[in-house]
Amino acid sequence: MSENTQAPRPESAPPTTRMRVTFARPGAMTVTFDQAPVENEERR
Repeated sequence: MSENTQAPRPESAPPTTRMRVTFARPGAMTVTFDQAPVENEERR
């Protein structure tokens, strides 16, 4: 993984969805979505 401040855009996610990546602990990554992904709801 490259050490870049800006997280790369996920190809599967649409540009409308914003993804925030926060490193609370070294090695632990927390991903927060501003809008709930519809793909997960469809899979269920």
